[in-house]
Amino acid sequence: MPEENNTNGGTVAAAEDKKATSVENNSSLETVVVSGECSGFFRYGDVVKEFDGNHVVLVRTNGGIIVHSAQKGIKPVCYIEEGADIALARNMADAEIEISAIAEDGREILVTFSKVRSISGLTAQVGMGSVDKAILRCVQNANGMYGRHTIARILSGSASKKVLTLRLSTLALYGALADVPFKDILDTLDSLIEQGLIEVKEREEFKVLYITKAGEAALAEAQQPTDGETEVNAGLVEALKAWRRDVAKARHVPTFMVLQNRTLEDIATRKPATAEDLSKVYGIGRARLTTYGPELLDIVRQHAAGSASTATSA
Repeated sequence: MPEENNTNGGTVAAAEDKKATSVENNSSLETVVVSGECSGFFRYGDVVKEFDGNHVVLVRTNGGIIVHSAQKGIKPVCYIEEGADIALARNMADAEIEISAIAEDGREILVTFSKVRSISGLTAQVGMGSVDKAILRCVQNANGMYGRHTIARILSGSASKKVLTLRLSTLALYGALADVPFKDILDTLDSLIEQGLIEVKEREEFKVLYITKAGEAALAEAQQPTDGETEVNAGLVEALKAWRRDVAKARHVPTFMVLQNRTLEDIATRKPATAEDLSKVYGIGRARLTTYGPELLDIVRQHAAGSASTATSA
């Protein structure tokens, strides 16, 4: 039975699992260039400039960031020359990439890519089991449509003729393992087959892949909160959102310019007790840690005390 021809053509977005979003700061970033469909804003004092559509973002190791519009030619939209606190988050679940930058003088840039066309310069950040999870999820989503080489091409971000013809580059997991060697993806895929987590079946003249019940169970277990994380505390999220509304009102800015929803949810999940704990939260860099850290930690402490009091009364 023939199997698909092995061709690996170019690389696009690398990503991480949404349950364990990868956040890189200036110390771990190389020069990064990302292009694609995005939305975002630049803020400096009372000046706010929003943008969306096709853009190219350049992030430099010195803390500089430049956003270029690629709608009609390449034109600069906004920038921070250097010294910004930059965080880059990659999200495997929907291929989203978010770049946030805030300078000491208050200049702030946030860019969220909903569709990445190309990317370069990201260091490999594949955590333990992330490759397995990406492969299992991709096979699950494909549901018997493709064989092992096509699955590997999707995950590696291949620009092969087959991938482009079938428009596989539009899939959510396209490029999710762009930093992993193609052969390693195939080897891991074969290992998952041997473990009984993926099943090979014959469809017409090709061998195609299906996730097994054991694979679905393993994927579900892997996506449970780990490293001491618990479910997002809805009450704490509401308390944080109330605080954010007050801050946004006082600063005369939209709430998303204070902190993103994902940041509030990460705080409610991790429940940081110290500034060091808070610094590990998505979207919290040095500037936000200094500006909002004490208040955020106080909200977490007050909520924990209130929950403990309620439990005692019960």
